[in-house]
Amino acid sequence: MAYYQNSMADRAVGDLNKERYDRMMAEEGLQKAEDQVSRLQGEIEALKTQLQNSEKLLKQAQSVNKDMQEKLDKAEAMKDALEKQMKNAGNTVLPSVPTATGDI
Repeated sequence: MAYYQNSMADRAVGDLNKERYDRMMAEEGLQKAEDQVSRLQGEIEALKTQLQNSEKLLKQAQSVNKDMQEKLDKAEAMKDALEKQMKNAGNTVLPSVPTATGDI
């Protein structure tokens, strides 16, 4: 009978130790998971900041491109107007100017 009780007590202690070990391992796994979540949240914040900066630069580049396109359009319009003026000037007949040779 004493052997049976001793055996049962040893088994209970073994079960208790296994439960403690399992709980300790679960807590360690939970701590690792919490650390990883925290690290990933930090990475997310860094990526959000990087995305915001990239969007800001993209908007600036788009603004510069729009401004340059407007300037190019104005320059092309001025070129067309000058070419038209030059063409009209070439078609204009200049009045004859009397020369000193006796056309007076």
